Amino acid sequence: MLRTFTQNDQLQEQYRLQEEWLRVQRTEEYARQKLRQDYYHALKMKEQAEKEKYQAFFILQEKDAAIQEKDAAIQENKVVLQEKDAAIQEKDAAIQENKVVLQEKDAAIQEKDAAIQEKDAAIQEKNQEIIRLKQMLESKLDGTTS
Repeated sequence: MLRTFTQNDQLQEQYRLQEEWLRVQRTEEYARQKLRQDYYHALKMKEQAEKEKYQAFFILQEKDAAIQEKDAAIQENKVVLQEKDAAIQEKDAAIQENKVVLQEKDAAIQEKDAAIQEKDAAIQEKNQEIIRLKQMLESKLDGTTS
């Protein structure tokens, strides 16, 4: 009877450990999914920012091309030189504003990159914790079965 009681205790402890391990696995899986979702969202935001940066750069190139055409027109037509110089100055100011916008977007991209790297590090830490818990659980299970 004592042996049956001891075997039941061992089975109950093994069942409890398996239930705890499953609970930890579900919790960790949820955390991994959440981190993965956050990571993919950050990647999507980074891609959007890069797309906007490219579009702004394209606009900047178009404006630079327009300025060059106007410079050629100024050389050809000296009568309207003063009017075209004013237009170029306005466009230069717009280019500078676009450069500031690009710099801000670059800074935002760098911040998002840093956030992604932090999330990657968090995922690595979670994975290490899962491995450590799994090893602890396996060693406990090995200890209870022998």
